[in-house]
Amino acid sequence: PLARPPSVRIGRDLASSVTDRASVLVRAHVDAPYAETLRAFVNGRPAAERTICGPGGDTELDVPVVAGKNRVTLVAYDGDGNASNPASLDIEAQGERMRKPELWIVSVGVSHYPELGPEMQLEVADDDARAIASALEAQAGRGKPFATAHTTLLTDADATVTSVTRAVDGLAAMQADDLAVVFFAGHGVKIDGDSMVFLTANAALSKPSARANGIGWSSVEASLAKARGHVLMLLDACHSGHVSTELIAPNEALARALSESGRSGVLVFAATRGAQLSYEVSSPGAAGPRGLDLVWTQTPPNPDVLQMPTGHGLFTSAVLDALQGKAPDRDGSGALESSELVDFVTDRVRAASNGLQTPWVARRELFGDFPIARPKP
Repeated sequence: PLARPPSVRIGRDLASSVTDRASVLVRAHVDAPYAETLRAFVNGRPAAERTICGPGGDTELDVPVVAGKNRVTLVAYDGDGNASNPASLDIEAQGERMRKPELWIVSVGVSHYPELGPEMQLEVADDDARAIASALEAQAGRGKPFATAHTTLLTDADATVTSVTRAVDGLAAMQADDLAVVFFAGHGVKIDGDSMVFLTANAALSKPSARANGIGWSSVEASLAKARGHVLMLLDACHSGHVSTELIAPNEALARALSESGRSGVLVFAATRGAQLSYEVSSPGAAGPRGLDLVWTQTPPNPDVLQMPTGHGLFTSAVLDALQGKAPDRDGSGALESSELVDFVTDRVRAASNGLQTPWVARRELFGDFPIARPKP
């Protein structure tokens, strides 16, 4: 007979949701005939575990926290690796001596492709990269979620295979509690199999040139594997849904692998599913696949969408709105978390395009939410 998966419940006996200590004692109850492990994740990062190897019951974990907001998520696993429901609570850590997370930004946008025809030129991909970098940098500094921002901005001719690869490789300098946001805007093509290749400015419209002057997912994946902190990758390009065909569900094997490697994991949020186009909220007469005017047939878009700023990719515009505080704060935490960003951007882009463009999470290696920004009220 099939055994039911374990369930976990967090005790509500914490003296306060605010601490000045580097760790908090979290008590929990695991309900299962047999439980192997209880793991704690802080902002999606493996942080602590307790081996149970027996019937469920009451237990506790000493969970390390970082300065600022901490979303603590507990997940229990049985002997087959089946996961329980995630149980979460928020802890605000305010210790003066505690290290504050840092923000790492790699923002790439290519609008001008000298080797492609006029119809293939883009209008605002480079502006997208600048705007994303600027909006994220506003989250670092005194009184902000991140202590400092390390920014690499590469646009048009500066975005080469070598420069982009070097920038993503540089995320190896991150610490485990840091956040990296990697943003690509431009042309994406599918040349072999199901994987997307992001074209740099030197690419021509041929397979040899795309291979030589494009950045494939396998290369990006290898670079991101060197990053120890959280990584949020945002892809605003046609065919970006093909960046990864495997959606990794959070399971015990992945949790163990991340913990042993000292990594926090990667969340890849793509502007499109499969071969969909990625549209621009552009000025009239814009050219190129990302510059196509949005066509609203019999159904008008959501009135809120008509207020979206022009001059950006539709996906990018929605991300900027979220960073500026327009995404609902569902849990009342005062922070924009990863799930809130994904849900807001997906709904907004789908509505604006009448379903022609649907963002999706192409890869997930994270357990629970992590904060991205603290927009102004």
